[in-house]
Amino acid sequence: MTILAFSSEENDKHLEPVRSELAKLGHTLKVFDVFEYPKTIQVGYHLSNNHETRASFLLQDGTTIEGKDIKAVWFRKVPNPYINPCEKVYQELHIKQESEAFLETLHHFTPNAYWLSQPDMLRKAYLKPYQLQQALNAGLSIPETCIGNNEKMVSDFIDASEGPYALKASHLAVIEIGSSSKYERILEQ
Repeated sequence: MTILAFSSEENDKHLEPVRSELAKLGHTLKVFDVFEYPKTIQVGYHLSNNHETRASFLLQDGTTIEGKDIKAVWFRKVPNPYINPCEKVYQELHIKQESEAFLETLHHFTPNAYWLSQPDMLRKAYLKPYQLQQALNAGLSIPETCIGNNEKMVSDFIDASEGPYALKASHLAVIEIGSSSKYERILEQ
């Protein structure tokens, strides 16, 4: 049995215990390295009138897997297609949109697979404003939060509070601060 895990690296430390336990059961864990799509990973769908729709994955290690052979999917990391620089910006945008369209429909082309995390729900969960609103709806306490690009609102928020402040992306974007990439950064007044 093949289990497909979407992760940011082949040797993801979160995958090792799962890989080990699956091996004991005679199952294989294959990794879809989200940073290799669509650079070295290929995904294809074949649709026809005779209802024999199929999906095929060529992974970064050269392994080909048919969608019908995948028994479970762990959508651990949402793929953000890596696009090699193109001569024209619109070419990069086109490739990125096409790649994302394939990924958005993956769960429809793995008919025998149990999805441990649905891509649609995972994408929503990555949105910081949505996370915070869901936490409030569930009765959890959250820190005072100001989100947006409204300068006056942010300035008023900072003036009215004592800090410290955390700067976070509203989505999964990486923010460049100095010479290193950070997902978040504590700001000082």
